[in-house]
Amino acid sequence: CYERVDAIARSVRNPKDVRTLDQIRADVVADLILATPDKTSSVKTEVYVTISAATLMGLSEQPGELAGYGPISADMARELAADATWRRLLTEPTSGEPLEFGTTTYRPPAALRRFVWTRDR
Repeated sequence: CYERVDAIARSVRNPKDVRTLDQIRADVVADLILATPDKTSSVKTEVYVTISAATLMGLSEQPGELAGYGPISADMARELAADATWRRLLTEPTSGEPLEFGTTTYRPPAALRRFVWTRDR
């Protein structure tokens, strides 16, 4: 197994790559574990973006909040929301304290995502 990983890492290494050989090997292992035959990831990721309904609808430019990062522009928050599965989080309006985390999800239809993307460009 190590020999295969090492051979792949050495074959993809190039002089412009700033990663060490060990870092490339680690990336090769991650790719071998996570990629499906069509080269897409089989792992579902969750990214939490908090955005007000007014900002989501384009009525406000209040920044969104990317969990683990901090504030992001309203445009970026809308862009992330346009191609996402949504889960409602009800917050207290003045403090922002979470009150309820929804157990159901919603994914906007493709036509709506395209409309919002086009409208917000």
